[in-house]
Amino acid sequence: MRTYLTTALGFFMIAIGSLSAQDISTSDNLRLEFINELSNSNETIIEEDWSFFQDEENQLYLIDFETIPFNISEVVVSSVDRKDIIWEESVFDLPVDAIYEIDYSKFPSGSYQLELRTINGILAKSIRVD
Repeated sequence: MRTYLTTALGFFMIAIGSLSAQDISTSDNLRLEFINELSNSNETIIEEDWSFFQDEENQLYLIDFETIPFNISEVVVSSVDRKDIIWEESVFDLPVDAIYEIDYSKFPSGSYQLELRTINGILAKSIRVD
């Protein structure tokens, strides 16, 4: 009887592990296909839909990482022509559900490019500081 229960439990564990592995591999394959589509593009992904908010009173830009389907490694603010980097920070270690804040109170007036850099490309948004 004990051998029967051990064998049944073993098969049960193998079945659960097999199902979990299939679910993970399916989602990984879908994510890989999506990433491959992005990496086949021109390496810059212009997105106006990602969660980006401006708090004018406190002079902050807020970015909701949870709504962005990529792992962000770096946030960069550069001049419009992308030659002068005004500010940059590595954010690879932040949680994926973080709300990221950029204090632009010290930035000179002008137009800038806000870039969220990933391993597959760049999410870019134009911003204006008055």
